[in-house]
Amino acid sequence: MANKQVTLEDLARAEATAAAERTAKRQAYHDGQRQLAADTPALFFTLAQRLREGVQRFNGAAKLERALLYSESTGVTMRDAGPNAELVVEVRRDPSFVTVALRSMWRMGKEDARVIEADGQLGVAPAVDRFSLRVQGIVKGSQLGWRVTTSGRPVDAPIEELPDRIVATVATSELSRLWVRAPFMTP
Repeated sequence: MANKQVTLEDLARAEATAAAERTAKRQAYHDGQRQLAADTPALFFTLAQRLREGVQRFNGAAKLERALLYSESTGVTMRDAGPNAELVVEVRRDPSFVTVALRSMWRMGKEDARVIEADGQLGVAPAVDRFSLRVQGIVKGSQLGWRVTTSGRPVDAPIEELPDRIVATVATSELSRLWVRAPFMTP
């Protein structure tokens, strides 16, 4: 079978096609980043509202000696989604607490990425469990998804259940309530 020789015109068309594909991928990336910039604060405000409702449900279910406390920063109260707003909520039942915040992550040569981070402490010293969670948006194609991790390992609890799981974790001081299967366990 004879090899067909590639012409200069074929090379030019291939180069133009590759350039058009790169441009389309770059545009899709920037569209996804804009979508994340808008949807991450919205998710944070939804999580804050569901945390507040979860605390109210827990405290209203029975008369408790030690009630859960919910506090939020002024930025959360005013729903200020600006890049410099202080957006922090805390669920506390002494000695345990979880602080959830919307933070900007600086990226060199790119716009800041917004991530939701939760840091908590459960129990009484010296048997204190400390943990951190991160919720970050992932864009694949035109689909937006959310990844929840702790110490870089995925958490198997769905994002919809996360507020109730956080409230239950603080109420009981049991870290195991955050996930179905602990992310640090090997299969």
